[in-house]
Amino acid sequence: MQVDEGSQGIPWVPRLFHMTDWAEARLAELRSQFPECDVWYVRCATTRDITWHAKPKGSAVATVHASAPKGLAAAIREQTEGPAR
Repeated sequence: MQVDEGSQGIPWVPRLFHMTDWAEARLAELRSQFPECDVWYVRCATTRDITWHAKPKGSAVATVHASAPKGLAAAIREQTEGPAR
């Protein structure tokens, strides 16, 4: 397995960049949808799973977590607008 210089020891995996491109595109969509929140994702280095997180701007901790961008959007809406009826 190849480890690139400056990669902080994280191995380079072929075809992993498409996942990062997809995640970055979803992140941009979420950030434009919810400008009142800080939104980010975390990719697990061992499983390659991505978790999604958000918090109101100015908050010290994440208040919403999800395993998919759509789930995060729904959770943010529920938190800010109340439960769907």
